[in-house]
Amino acid sequence: MIKDNQMIVNGQRYINEKEVASLYGKTVRWVQKVRYEDRHFPYYKLNGRVYFKQTELDLWFADNLKPM
Repeated sequence: MIKDNQMIVNGQRYINEKEVASLYGKTVRWVQKVRYEDRHFPYYKLNGRVYFKQTELDLWFADNLKPM
């Protein structure tokens, strides 16, 4: 099911770049840049659109972004 900027598949929430930026206090450009770099987080494409599984993003942010 796709609704607004997210979709739910098997109980897992998938969100788009705009929602990622909003949830984690980043810009859409930052999300795109990290996706293309070696330190990218996992993403999925559906009908040409990019989605991220929120549970995987939570783990990625915990492992890769340390507080300053």
